[in-house]
Amino acid sequence: MNLTPPIMWLILGIVLIVLDFVVPDPLTLGLVAGFLALLVAALATVVPNTTVQILVWVVLSGLGIFLAQRLQPKVSKLVLESDEALTLTEIPSHRSGRVMYEGASWRAVCCNPDEAIAPKQRVQVVGREGNTLIVLPLESASLGEG
Repeated sequence: MNLTPPIMWLILGIVLIVLDFVVPDPLTLGLVAGFLALLVAALATVVPNTTVQILVWVVLSGLGIFLAQRLQPKVSKLVLESDEALTLTEIPSHRSGRVMYEGASWRAVCCNPDEAIAPKQRVQVVGREGNTLIVLPLESASLGEG
C-alpha cells in the first residue's frame, strides 16, 4: 500500500479523533487537531507540497485549540475555605439574592433554579461562577433564631 500524503493525513486525523475519545481531555485538543488533519487530507489532494500541508495544519490547529480554550466555560478554581453561608435576602426561584459568606455579602443563586430560599437561612456553598455563589439550603433551622 502506497502511503500518499492525503492517506497519511487521513490516518492521523482518525487516530487523533479516536484518541480524544479514549483519553479524557477537557479541551478536546485531539478532536480539534484530528478534524483539521482530515481537512488537510482533503487539501493534500490539491496542494502536493508537504511543508505547506504541515504549516497549514499547525497554524489551524493552534488557532482551533486557542478558540476551544476561549469557548470553554469559565470555572473558578477557587478553593472555598468555608462551605456555609447565611442568606441576607430571599433567593427567589430563577433569580439571585444575597448571602453573607466569609464576612462579605455575595450575590448568590440556588443550585436548583426552581427552589426559593428564605432570608436568614443557612446554605451550603457548592460553587462559584465569577462573583456569584451557587448555594443549596441546609436542612437545619435558620441561624437568625436564638
